[in-house]
Amino acid sequence: MLPTSRWHANRALELDPNFMRAYQVQSSNYLFLGQSELAFQFGTKAFELRDRVSELERLQISSSYYISITGEFDKATEVLEYMKQIYPRFSPANNLGNQYAVSGQYEKALEEYREAITANPISAIPYYNLSFTFTRLNRFAEAKEILNQALARKLDIPLYHREFYKIAFINGDVAEMKQQVDWASARPGEFHLQWQSWTAAFAGQGRQARAFSSRAFDAAKGRKAKEFAAEAGENTEPELNSRVAEGA
Repeated sequence: MLPTSRWHANRALELDPNFMRAYQVQSSNYLFLGQSELAFQFGTKAFELRDRVSELERLQISSSYYISITGEFDKATEVLEYMKQIYPRFSPANNLGNQYAVSGQYEKALEEYREAITANPISAIPYYNLSFTFTRLNRFAEAKEILNQALARKLDIPLYHREFYKIAFINGDVAEMKQQVDWASARPGEFHLQWQSWTAAFAGQGRQARAFSSRAFDAAKGRKAKEFAAEAGENTEPELNSRVAEGA
């Protein structure tokens, strides 16, 4: 079983110091925590061990390394394109779409995201990435339509509602903005405060933006303190752009 937490990954490495996937998991964990130096160390070690696993796993770790550790997006794109040709059943269309988007090749990105949805219509992330890219292209009606398609499939993640909120702000739809804030307010997390901080700042309401940002920071700090205490009791430990990658 692939370890998912820092504690389980550490335990896996105690049992097998050459367990490549555990190094990769640790790298991802430290990236999430903003500890780039440790993320680099674990990511580099995983990359060094890539020849100990299957070719598919080697390609997966290589693409992750070029994207998250070295930022060599051209190499990452090359690996993902090769993987798509050799292993069509494991098509990395979503992640390849991300690389095209990063390089400004938005039409290619749209094509890959659509392919990712076709290949796995119950995966929530490609819908968000496709919608986000449409928004970047000022194609707001299409961006909303994609999110509504995801909701119709009973898929729902906070990122969808952030996009709905953002599009509503662009369109001046105050009622829709309130609807999305109400949705977020009824759920754990402080992301709706961040949304409101961004839009207030964009509207030139500096004092209000800072107030929302301060509330978001205080809420996040309190939540993380509680999570840390809970994880400690169980002896466990807890996106280069706005697009989201799927697990390799």
